[in-house]
Amino acid sequence: KAKAGEPVLTALERAGIVVPALCRCGECSMCRMKLLSGKVFQPRGVLLRKSDRDSGYIHSCAAYPLTDLEIML
Repeated sequence: KAKAGEPVLTALERAGIVVPALCRCGECSMCRMKLLSGKVFQPRGVLLRKSDRDSGYIHSCAAYPLTDLEIML
């Protein structure tokens, strides 16, 4: 369960799930994962390709859950 103001990546790491990540600011795409259900907030400036956004991908390091999520790692 994510804490308030905590990105998806941090919540996963706290739960013992290892996610590849380098930049931790939404630029490198290393932590990209598919959002299957739920809603997240992603700040402006997160460099997500249009094709990824259209296909439902998020950068877990810069995605903040607004609802319960189902993701594909």
